[in-house]
Amino acid sequence: MRQQPVGPAFLWTIRFLAASAGGVSGYLLYQSLTGASVAGCGPGSGCSQVLSSRWASFFNVPVSAGGLAVYLSILIGSFLVPDRNTWEVQRFGWAWLLGAAALELAAAGWFIGVQAIDLKAWCPWCLSAHAAGGAAAIMVLLRAPISNRFDPDQFHTSIRPGPAVQAVMGGVLAATVLAAGQLVYIPSGLGISQELLVAQDGPQVAPAPAPAPAS
Repeated sequence: MRQQPVGPAFLWTIRFLAASAGGVSGYLLYQSLTGASVAGCGPGSGCSQVLSSRWASFFNVPVSAGGLAVYLSILIGSFLVPDRNTWEVQRFGWAWLLGAAALELAAAGWFIGVQAIDLKAWCPWCLSAHAAGGAAAIMVLLRAPISNRFDPDQFHTSIRPGPAVQAVMGGVLAATVLAAGQLVYIPSGLGISQELLVAQDGPQVAPAPAPAPAS
């Protein structure tokens, strides 16, 4: 069955979703770098717990920076696949989009799992970015023109199965490196569980040593 070519409506929808997710990530990155409070994330809220946890950074780099890069990659890739470009650019664009889409979905699954299983708290800002970015990623994966056959009507826009699989596996591998790095490296400072302990019980002060007996 011949796959329907992607049209302007499809591409502009992807761009809108990627730009929306990128805007949220950019906002969170700005707040993280400036130390400003995030709207709706007061002390003790689930949003505050998530954004102050060890999972909010990757080797002391805010994960929102990586999210912004991925969403910008999807946005840029959407301008490489239209028919006005050469077939080399279009195929590169689809490989680019497939890799970024796989990375977004795998990373979203990781961070949603962390919030549900480890933190048991939810960040609406993070979830909104994952929802928009994930929707764009699913659209890419479902509509990417992957074909191993020569079709004069699809030749310029199709990407071969081999490069498509490689692009997807590359995105999954990048997300795996992200998860492994977060598991191995614990940022300096208080973890989220320690922060909650201090907030609930007050700072823990070590008892003063007993005076040495007089000689």
